Amino acid sequence: MKKAFVYLFLFFFAFLMCPLRLSASGFEKVYLKKVMDSDYKAIIERSNGDMYLIEYGVGVLSLWRYEDKYAYIDSPGLFAGTGSTIVLPDIDQEAHIWNCEEMNGNNASLPTYIEPEEPAVQDSPETSNSNNQNNNSSIILAINGVISNETLYIDNNHLLVPLRLISESLGGKVTWVGNDNLITIYKDSILTMLQIGNNIGVTGSDLTNSQPVTMEVPPQLINGTTYVPLRFVSETLGAVVNWDQNSGIISVNTI
Repeated sequence: MKKAFVYLFLFFFAFLMCPLRLSASGFEKVYLKKVMDSDYKAIIERSNGDMYLIEYGVGVLSLWRYEDKYAYIDSPGLFAGTGSTIVLPDIDQEAHIWNCEEMNGNNASLPTYIEPEEPAVQDSPETSNSNNQNNNSSIILAINGVISNETLYIDNNHLLVPLRLISESLGGKVTWVGNDNLITIYKDSILTMLQIGNNIGVTGSDLTNSQPVTMEVPPQLINGTTYVPLRFVSETLGAVVNWDQNSGIISVNTI
């Protein structure tokens, strides 16, 4: 199971980190009006004002950072047609465009986008609440000086915090991958992949530098929210954790 997870991560990285192919013809700068990252869709605008809704594949995990900025479309034929890619050349990322629909009129209204909830899974020993998980209201979590009101849990003497809270507060981007309860955390060109109920993760910047990492307790779903070990995720995202026993405050600060 653990080896299979590592192989799955390497397969994912093979698509994510492949060398870019920048063609001289059909390489067009476009404006990113809206990025619907969890759906792998985006609304782009050409220089003539025409807008398109595109659906893209994995490979541009940083695209959300380019909303209201510019990216490039590499089209071998029809604009954003068969064989086209969306490209972020400054950070060496690209992804295939699987579908492209022209939006009617330059002033077409943008679709309403609702961030999807984390997928629910059936209760299991790894994901259900157990006797080892205790709601701990005596501990105060401060992230870069901001006090969090989220519920915290203790599992086998390890503090568990909401994954999305800690990751995004420290500048990371959280994405669910497929239906296998896989989670990616992306920051500063470093991708970390975790799986619900699995205490083995993988992290790295490319195939040769990626390596497995072990957590004392695995990521788990508690009341529909993904929880992870605080120290593991914080240090993975380049932060330091300090515990003040007198005040009961755990401080997480970006280095």
